Amino acid sequence: MLFTVPSADRAFAEFVRRIGGHKPPGSPFDLQERLRRVYPRVLVRPRVLANDDHIWYVYREGRWVDGSLPDWFDDESMPRLDLDLDGFIANANAAAGEEFGTAPARLVHRHFTDFAVPGSLEDAVLMRKIIQMVGQGGGTIRHVRADGEARVAELHSVAKSSGSSVVIRPIGPSPAPAPSRHAVALTCTPSDDGLFGVVVEGICARIPEPTPEGLELRLRRTYAYATVHADEPAHWRVVRDPRPDGQPVNWDDPGLLRTVALDTSLIVEANEPALRVLGQDLVGRHWHELALPSSLDQRLEMRDYYVEHGGAESTFRLVGATGDLVDYDYRLSWQGDRFTTVMAPFTIGVEVPAGDGASA
Repeated sequence: MLFTVPSADRAFAEFVRRIGGHKPPGSPFDLQERLRRVYPRVLVRPRVLANDDHIWYVYREGRWVDGSLPDWFDDESMPRLDLDLDGFIANANAAAGEEFGTAPARLVHRHFTDFAVPGSLEDAVLMRKIIQMVGQGGGTIRHVRADGEARVAELHSVAKSSGSSVVIRPIGPSPAPAPSRHAVALTCTPSDDGLFGVVVEGICARIPEPTPEGLELRLRRTYAYATVHADEPAHWRVVRDPRPDGQPVNWDDPGLLRTVALDTSLIVEANEPALRVLGQDLVGRHWHELALPSSLDQRLEMRDYYVEHGGAESTFRLVGATGDLVDYDYRLSWQGDRFTTVMAPFTIGVEVPAGDGASA
């Protein structure tokens, strides 16, 4: 039997119950080491009253604490994150940027597990699901910064209808360094879509503990039909969409959508098909208002590719004038301080279902 301290932390109690039930530990030390993947200060002690006594006390902080909402939770100067229902960062303040080692603008649209210590991914995802279920939870945890440095911090997360709010109290560098990240070889299809390959490689490089499901979850924010196939543990095949090869687009077709935008992404010209499909107010809007959200790092990698190669041919999904999501093949041509985009809508019978982020 397990008793958790603080007893008021229902999320921690449920986490311990699930971990202990999944693979019953052989000793208090075994359970302690298992829990320390997420809670570095946890302490497990048996109640020694009789030889057959199997009651263990699990101290989240290594000592007794009352589990009440910490005073610093309402301190606006503390690092703060808002996560959406899929675990992507929707908002981050300047203090969060300092704690995670990157500008707040670079945190937004990253997944929270991009900052999980390698080896703790499964537990981090489980803990977030439990917090969403019971309403709140927290404790001292380990995380990594954008540069891979492991740090210790205390956090408290509160679930809400749109996801969760997380407040963090930084403590300092972790005494134990983060484990090494395992390497994965990637083969991307179609092979002639160099931009797709750059996006895949960039996303995977930013995941401390990459999994096929986690890569697919992130990738589908840009490529809605992408699938990741782990044919071998260290060699994955990433497919942009299920359409067969050999379906060329006539980019000179006057019926295709055409826009011209400045380097700032401000759209300054649009033909009639583009205005009809994307809205009569298209000119004067920015591309990021139409495209589905992606991280700033990814957008910068894509821009660098456009500049280096003079453009690209790939696919994207945009929000149409009526709010519908429409998929396009597109050709982008970079010309100094502006770029021209030609778009051909396409449809795929049934969208391939995305994963639930269980291994994000």
